[in-house]
Amino acid sequence: MITYTTTDKTDWGDGPWQHEPDKLVWTDDVTGLPCMIVRGPVGSLCGYVGVHGDHPWHGRGPYELNVDVHGGLNFSGPCQKGSVEETICHTPAPGEPDDVWWFGFDCAHGFDIMPRLQRDLRQANAWIKEHYPDKGNWLMASYADSFEVSYKDVRWVTREVSFLARQLQAVMPPPTYPVVRADGSERWEVGGDTDEA
Repeated sequence: MITYTTTDKTDWGDGPWQHEPDKLVWTDDVTGLPCMIVRGPVGSLCGYVGVHGDHPWHGRGPYELNVDVHGGLNFSGPCQKGSVEETICHTPAPGEPDDVWWFGFDCAHGFDIMPRLQRDLRQANAWIKEHYPDKGNWLMASYADSFEVSYKDVRWVTREVSFLARQLQAVMPPPTYPVVRADGSERWEVGGDTDEA
């Protein structure tokens, strides 16, 4: 697993995000698909799984697909341009194709803690109190105090990414391969079925 830490989170307040990397890249042990977690703009984590050009969903949009993942799929696309430390992209392993189409979800939905957004709300409230003391709080400084919310940490998002990888692998057609008989004739096996050549 490759990790990157690129974001200064010192003013985000206490929480697991203080000790987490901002990007993780790995290959799923079960499916062999490339996987990734990237910290999003509001401080929450986003999960991604890449499929190669032979996958039937390669090039498809996120809202076209029936996948069960936190908040639903809301991203699909090729590798993004920019720094590999911060973008939705990875360096392919030796022998791995670089034509990867990523599918992703974020953990910035209702009842998800978004630590950078909370920091921004606290700062906005402080500014309002300083400049308009008679107006009170116009913004919630911490919605975590008002609702039952949770932060989806690296461990939680890793499990959800693995679940997505298995769903994406499940739509792949079974492999076909020739089997040569003792008499030299061939048959093609497809997921356990045979086709005489």
